[in-house]
Amino acid sequence: MTSVSHVSIRHNPFDTRIFLKECKTLSKNDYEVSFIVPHDSNEEIDKIRIISLKKSNSKFYKVFKNIPAALSKCFETNSDIYHFHDPELIPIGLILKLKRKKVIYDAHEDHPKDVFEKLWPMPLKIITFIYFSILEKLASLFFDRIVAATPHISSKYPDNKTILLRNFPILELIDKSKKVEIKSDSLIIIYQGGITKLRGVRQVIDALGKVDKKTELLLFGKWEVGFEEECKKLKGWEKTKYLGVVNQEKLYGYGKSTDIGIINYLSSPNNDDSLPNKPFEYMACSLPIIMSNFPHWTDMFKDCALFSNPEDPEDIANNIQILTKDKKLRKEMGQKGRALVEKEYNWEKESKKLVDMYNELI
Repeated sequence: MTSVSHVSIRHNPFDTRIFLKECKTLSKNDYEVSFIVPHDSNEEIDKIRIISLKKSNSKFYKVFKNIPAALSKCFETNSDIYHFHDPELIPIGLILKLKRKKVIYDAHEDHPKDVFEKLWPMPLKIITFIYFSILEKLASLFFDRIVAATPHISSKYPDNKTILLRNFPILELIDKSKKVEIKSDSLIIIYQGGITKLRGVRQVIDALGKVDKKTELLLFGKWEVGFEEECKKLKGWEKTKYLGVVNQEKLYGYGKSTDIGIINYLSSPNNDDSLPNKPFEYMACSLPIIMSNFPHWTDMFKDCALFSNPEDPEDIANNIQILTKDKKLRKEMGQKGRALVEKEYNWEKESKKLVDMYNELI
């Protein structure tokens, strides 16, 4: 049996893309799968070995302790194929190439661009941008395959060794999730994901304060430090409920029990070309969507979403008003979104590209 080690120092052990999609897909296709990742302890779940690194919020620890620890764990597993998910780990991949191992780099984001969204001094941003750009260039030259999460990221790498593997939802997981009872006579809007300034959550909450219909926003995810207190000062906060971080199946249960999904990313170098999980998961739950008016989003989701200027709470509020007043429109958009997911935008179909890539490597 061919052995595979996925490796990350940034992600959690049950990350949707890495664990639920890629690791589980490979395990079901007769690969022996390990996941080297910060975790409390070693364990095995669904035939996938989780090999723990020490958990830490310290950037210093991740770079100077967990990268060498990850290399040591890679040597211990002695896998046939290594699949890395962070640019910081590319040097480990280069070392493993010297040992004639098969190595894959999975680019979830445009990491060099992402640097300029950090609250860092500009000289540090420039240095990190150059460093990540060099690392990703080395990966494109020496690694066996590159996996890209979006068409934009894919365009940065050689066609002959790159596959586009988009973050489409696992229909089986969504369909088996049970609806959650929500006691409310308001129309319910759901947002799931990182609750940060760049995700436009402040503007969404502000928009709720301008809507005269009975509406309520459910927030799921982790707050950016200090951002919650800022949002609580807004008028729309009285229509907002924060329900914390819940597991994927329960989150889908909430999605199937609400009325509208919202994703209001603000314009930024990384957001402008992003293709996140959220809209596809909303579509799989038959929800109409209110989205940022990025050109590639308006083209891709035109049949199942209304589009707003993400910086303009009035524009967002107007779209909320349209959907609250028109139940037929909500149903039609939800049905169109669900049909697109069933036909094209699902992990069951997308995962075949991952399996084919691995089969080519062995």
